[in-house]
Amino acid sequence: MQHQISAADWLNEEMTPEYQERVYNAYTLRCGHHRDELARGIKRVDFLLDHFVMEGVVKAKNGLWEIKTRTP
Repeated sequence: MQHQISAADWLNEEMTPEYQERVYNAYTLRCGHHRDELARGIKRVDFLLDHFVMEGVVKAKNGLWEIKTRTP
């Protein structure tokens, strides 16, 4: 979850502009004013938004896998 995302993570049919904005907001909130962390870019953890309890992994469409999470 601490790896930087790839273009395929960001540019796919599941990533609507609205969801991209939510992920970007989670990224900026996580980084705060730490320039070094901001420079590293969006990480997979930012896709969790405020859902950070992992419940499991399920197979999704087009050969993708989804991580199922919930808020505590």
